[in-house]
Amino acid sequence: MINEEEITWLAHLAGQSTVADTWIEDEHIRYDIYRKSLASSSFENETRIAEIIARDPDRFMGQAALVDHVDRLANDPRAESSFTERTEAIAQLAQDFDFLIARIREWRLIKTAEKDPNSTIGDILSGSHWMQRMLADNSNSQTVLTALIEEGQTRRIKNCARERLRKIKSA
Repeated sequence: MINEEEITWLAHLAGQSTVADTWIEDEHIRYDIYRKSLASSSFENETRIAEIIARDPDRFMGQAALVDHVDRLANDPRAESSFTERTEAIAQLAQDFDFLIARIREWRLIKTAEKDPNSTIGDILSGSHWMQRMLADNSNSQTVLTALIEEGQTRRIKNCARERLRKIKSA
């Protein structure tokens, strides 16, 4: 459970001077505070914020806020060098959030696939639809795209990978 002191600290990080009295009952208020405090946090505060969020009584909402943060980190070029370290710390705090752990794993695979595609093909092809779509839409690896064209989970993934590969080859 989280307490008023913690939510007030998070709200301050989120740029709010006050917290509505209904924060205990209203997961929407907490979710907004969580997202904003994580987005504006320093690396030093991130672990403490994640620890508070992981204790929220609404486990799905807490997990959603952490997944949103991991997605933001994965897409932030400034966080590229610290992504693995930061997500490892978050994963340690939220070990029983299965979806979050899977998302972290898949983001790491996506990042590895761009650098060393041959080592990840098996995991990519057995991975989630979400991960395959992300790669089909965004990968710059001809190896990954060819594998998705041949063995992607759906026709849409195969077609997206085919179109992406065409764009890469014509560039």
